[in-house]
Amino acid sequence: MWKRADRWWRSAIVGRSVILMLSLVTLVLGALVMVGAIDWKAMPRMDEVNTHLVRHTNAQLLKDLETCRADLNSCVADSADPTNANSDPSSHVELAMCREELDDFKSRLQSQSSIHEASVKELRELTRAVGDAKGDCDRRVKEAESKSKANSPPQTKKEYKELKEKWDKVTSELQIQSRNALRKQYGEGKKIIVKMQTSAGPLAIEMAPDTVMPYVTKWFVDLVESGYWDGCGFVRAAGHVLQANCNPKKGPHTYPSIAFQEYSEDYTHKLYTVGVAGFPGGPDWYINIVDNVRNHGPGGQGPPEANPCFGKVVDGFQTIEAIKKAPHEPSGFNGIFDPIIISKASITVS
Repeated sequence: MWKRADRWWRSAIVGRSVILMLSLVTLVLGALVMVGAIDWKAMPRMDEVNTHLVRHTNAQLLKDLETCRADLNSCVADSADPTNANSDPSSHVELAMCREELDDFKSRLQSQSSIHEASVKELRELTRAVGDAKGDCDRRVKEAESKSKANSPPQTKKEYKELKEKWDKVTSELQIQSRNALRKQYGEGKKIIVKMQTSAGPLAIEMAPDTVMPYVTKWFVDLVESGYWDGCGFVRAAGHVLQANCNPKKGPHTYPSIAFQEYSEDYTHKLYTVGVAGFPGGPDWYINIVDNVRNHGPGGQGPPEANPCFGKVVDGFQTIEAIKKAPHEPSGFNGIFDPIIISKASITVS
């Protein structure tokens, strides 16, 4: 602004000087004409003098305009540069804060690994914390992306890539800790069977191997061990799934969700497998009563992520048929009018 003011002031001085000089020249020429020293007819016409003056003024204005445009372009470039201290860093600050939180949870995960193996409760608390961090991270990343234009600086894209790599590393470490905890609790290479007594008959579900779905398997068996599923039930009989949750359970209870959508192409939603419902998933889960590999796989329900598939029914197929026939809504959610209650869930190992 001070530069533009300075240029204006100098232009004004030059303009006034030109006018003063022109007036002085006019007086001198007039005097000379009067004494006969100059032939008046040989003098340039006044309109030619005015034209010259206008051209000079226009040229100066154009020069000032070009200088102003250069300053404006420089200002815009400074504002768009994410490394410039004067630029608006809101989106980059959001990304930086998000990365710091993930680094903090990663540090906690590493420092408390021994506690996780020895204490299921500590593992649950950390899982919830990681889940909260992911939700907050996703929100901030979306906000930062919405603030960035299509031609966002390469540095922003690089920061986002680094952020995603760090999150992938954190979830991978959580899977490792879950696998170690399962093997310590039930033994390596063992089959973990969840048995359920329901008002429609018994069910037996073999958990997925800890080599492919360690985290969600650990999440589900922890809920079984704690008695969470006792008193819950099957509430939906749709054409593709039989869904269970704890809405029928009496008394206060929580709704523990998974921290991230764990998924493996080696363990997909085939007939009679079980999966976690929702985004983020849990605690609702379901039995696939048709092949849902495509519908419940990556991108099958809108979000790019898939529903976790973490087990398969190995006994109780007559119970499945009874649940399918339970009276339920003919459309919409297909809710069962009188939910099929899970009276008891327990674990056996073979």
